[in-house]
Amino acid sequence: MSYYLAAAKGFVKTREFLDKIGKQTGFGETAKTGDAGVYAKLAAIMNIVLGLVGILATIYLIYSGIKWLRSGGSEEMIKEAKDGIRSALIGLLVVFGGYVLVNFIIERLISAVGAIG
Repeated sequence: MSYYLAAAKGFVKTREFLDKIGKQTGFGETAKTGDAGVYAKLAAIMNIVLGLVGILATIYLIYSGIKWLRSGGSEEMIKEAKDGIRSALIGLLVVFGGYVLVNFIIERLISAVGAIG
């Protein structure tokens, strides 16, 4: 029971700390206009999703590299590893392109609403 209480206190302290950082940096504040806040939240969600997908692609790239190293000269395993590396790199390019595209579109939507000068 005391473990749960200690964990709960830790979560509360962490949240308070992150709220404090958010207020100091300005990231904890919402936009002053109604519509721009929706677009900014949408951009934040999309960036989180793209970041997670990028992490997964990087993990797969590392996994494929290790697979190649452990192939022991087997042509079939080397081909599978190369295909995995190629797929991971294409995935990373798609994620990067998606990140640029999402941020460009959201910036244009927010500036059309008039929230950003």
